[in-house]
Amino acid sequence: MIGLEQLLSRRDFVGCSAAAAASASLSGWIHPLAAEAAQSTTRHKSCVVVWTDGGLSQLESFDMKPGYSLFDSIETSLPGLRICDRLPKLAALMHHATVIRTMCTEEQSHGRAAYLAHTGVRRGPVVYPSLGAIASMELGKPDFPLPNYACITSLRHLPTGARSGFLGPGHAPLGLRNLEKGIANLRPAVQMQQFDDRYDLLSRLDKGFAEDRKAAPVAGHLATLQRAKRLMQSQESKAFDLSLEPEKSRESYGDKYGQGVLLARRLIEVGVPFVEVTVGGSWDNYSGAEYHERYLPPLDMALSSLIADLNDRGLLDTTLIVLMGEFGRGGRKLTNGSKERNHWNRAWSTVLFGGGIKAGQIIGKTDDGAQYVEDRPVSIRDFFATICSILGIDYTKENTAPGGRPIRIVDDGNPITEILPAS
Repeated sequence: MIGLEQLLSRRDFVGCSAAAAASASLSGWIHPLAAEAAQSTTRHKSCVVVWTDGGLSQLESFDMKPGYSLFDSIETSLPGLRICDRLPKLAALMHHATVIRTMCTEEQSHGRAAYLAHTGVRRGPVVYPSLGAIASMELGKPDFPLPNYACITSLRHLPTGARSGFLGPGHAPLGLRNLEKGIANLRPAVQMQQFDDRYDLLSRLDKGFAEDRKAAPVAGHLATLQRAKRLMQSQESKAFDLSLEPEKSRESYGDKYGQGVLLARRLIEVGVPFVEVTVGGSWDNYSGAEYHERYLPPLDMALSSLIADLNDRGLLDTTLIVLMGEFGRGGRKLTNGSKERNHWNRAWSTVLFGGGIKAGQIIGKTDDGAQYVEDRPVSIRDFFATICSILGIDYTKENTAPGGRPIRIVDDGNPITEILPAS
């Protein structure tokens, strides 16, 4: 078995820049086992999750209620739907959307709720894969030079649950935090001819070692180097370089959060099947007006630009956009003098755009304060079954967890059939 110390010294020898190779390996996605690399899958659709970490209030976005909502509502391009007046650009694009107003989930602490929203199950002894990891496995291509799952965030850590779990490191997300730098040290530290010569020498050395040590970790090491080289030499890696995007386009997406959404579009364009991007920093602020006043306009700008760009490029029908957080926010009537927004998981909203869905619908109905479901509750399992069905993933498929235990992708979930694309 090759130790980490040997692995890093050999990467130094090949001139790849040890920092680059180590960071790529530790991020997870670039280190599949040889058996995984040999598999072949067919890509159907792509997905962008726009994640509102901390919980977007339904009362200040897509389920406005007189006497409860802190802002005014405006008409949209979807008849019968009014949304927050801080979202005017999205209002003109809601005919591309379906709003699910009656998400009803089991957790209301941030960490546990985020884990549930990413994996479809409550946290327990088994570490489950996120929806992104499942998409990587089902839709991704093992020989694709870029990751099949990317997670873009300006936060200090990836959202809880955005992991590959028992599916293994080959389906873990590539975490991207500094958008201006992209992937550090992506280019060789030496001339390309020197790089190729050193890589060839290293490959011969490793091949001899692999013939003597026929083990999965050794095969994984070889696959790591091969994928690192493909990434470094691929044309697709230019997608990470936002400086190549026209200035006018960059401006249309807005601030640093919007630049993350722009990067998501660029990755989808070159073939990455699943990208999650955090928008708006942390929405975890109990002063509802304050943080929604700050984050709603950037969200409006970035998300509307993404929808318009994908539509102009002919990619909206094959790219599902999911706007969600770990839960919503609840509050009392404004006449009671309280404008606070507390954690709320009993009734909250998600929005779907594109992906070939039957758009122009509002699923479910809440009470006068958007606090409780009155019609058509949607569990996280129903939601996952719906997303998988839209993407062409068989949500009843069983994967094997540690110990040989068979686990379905979605257990006991029922998709919202009326919004699914026509088969």
